[in-house]
This record gives sequence, C-alpha cells and structure tokens, in this order.
Amino acid sequence: MAHLIKLDECISRYQLDLNTYINRFIQIKRRRFEQWKTAWETQAGQIYKSKLRGITTQEEFKAKFHLWLFKQQIKWATSTAEKFSECPPHYLKDHWLKQCLAELNDVTLLFCNPVIQMKKAAVPLESIILTPYEIWCVKHLQGEKQSVFQTLSQRKWREITSRGQINIVNPLISLRHTGAIVSNILKQHHITRPVRLCLLSMQSYIENVENAGQIEFYDCRGAAGWLENLNKPHSLLKHDQLVAAKTLYKYCSTKANNRKNQEPTYQLN
Repeated sequence: MAHLIKLDECISRYQLDLNTYINRFIQIKRRRFEQWKTAWETQAGQIYKSKLRGITTQEEFKAKFHLWLFKQQIKWATSTAEKFSECPPHYLKDHWLKQCLAELNDVTLLFCNPVIQMKKAAVPLESIILTPYEIWCVKHLQGEKQSVFQTLSQRKWREITSRGQINIVNPLISLRHTGAIVSNILKQHHITRPVRLCLLSMQSYIENVENAGQIEFYDCRGAAGWLENLNKPHSLLKHDQLVAAKTLYKYCSTKANNRKNQEPTYQLN
C-alpha cells in the first residue's frame, strides 16, 4: 500500500520526518493486519466485535482492512499531534485515491493534488507519484462508467455519457503544467529523475487525442495494467526518491489549525 504523504494543502505528519513515518506506517500496517487476521480467524476479541463481525470471506476481510487503512492514511495526511487540517470531503469518497493507495506498494509515495507556492502565487497541481525509479505526474479523469472522453479543441474536451455531452477543460493543460513545475523544481536542486506524464481514466475511454507529445494515455482498457506495472520491478526506497519528495515538500502550501481549541469536523470512524 502506497504512502499518502501529501493531500491538497493539508498538514501531513510525513512532513515532520519522512523516513520515520514511512517506516512507522509499514510497521503499524503489518502489526494491525496480524491482529485483525487473528481476530477474524478466532472470531473473538474487541477487534472482531467492533469491526469484523459478519465478515465471512477473504475478499470481505481484505476490503474491510483496506478501508480501515485508507482512513488511517487520511488521518496521517491531515494531522499531527499538535495541528490538523480540514480534509476536503470529496477525498473521503475518492475511489481513484483509494484504489491507487491500495494497489501500489510500500515503496511508492503519493502527493495527491498538492498546492505549490511559487513566488507569490499558490498553484494547484495534479497528483505526483514517486516510485523508486521515476516520477509520474498523473491526471485522473473521473467519468461515468464506460463514458468516452474526446478532444474538442486545444482548450476543450468533452465527455460523452449516457445522459448526453459534458464539456470540460482540456486536462492536458494542467498535466503539462504539473510536469513543467516538477521538472523545474528538481532541476533547480540538481536532482536527476525521469519525470513522466500520464492521463488516466479507470472506468472510461479516452479517444481521438492528437499532438500529446510525451504524455501517455491509459483508459479503462489499460489503466489497471499501468498501476500494476508501477510496482515492477520490486525495489527498496531509493535515497534520491526521498530527496525528491523532501524537496517538493519545501514548495508545498499547507493550511492547518491548532488542536488546542478545536478538532476536525470530518469523521473517520
């Protein structure tokens, strides 16, 4: 399961000590999995009573555990011991985010829609995935199942759905912008890592795209395979991968509140 090390403009405990919290989350995940597994197999204990009662299959067990892990990742990506950020509600129901975190491995780091502070302007970016070997800037098109995304012009695309046509801003614009900013930051700090761009749609089709340059496209016919390939070949975390993540952190905008007098309004129970 990948590490959600930055979410939007939320404060993240990974920013306090990236290496420590990566190792800590892996340890917690493994320990809790064994606790849950024992509770489910013996059908006893508080974990079974509160979380696993009624679960009858391996698939249900894994889905329940991954949902719990996802909530923990949101918690880690939006709070520290002293501060918290209000998590934008749509992330709690973001199927792409859940799938991405669940299917990528422990040596993958994810910046989900970070906001970068460039001089006096805050610039929202698309998601950034750091694997041991490369950096992916990813724009995910969340459309209706089996809808079709097509180019209309340099500025506009459309999504053809069962209810008609929806016009959207050309997603390649923000994707290219993200790639350019990431590449420029790395270059300024003399970090040499391949930066690749991907337009992705897990459940829709992408058609009639021209003049896309180096951007790679994966729709419902190939998106699952693209995610799977990010885990290959298996490797340990790389030093320059961590350096790249820490460097990007320096430019990330963060908004947070002190825990002293208030708590987040969203619920992760």
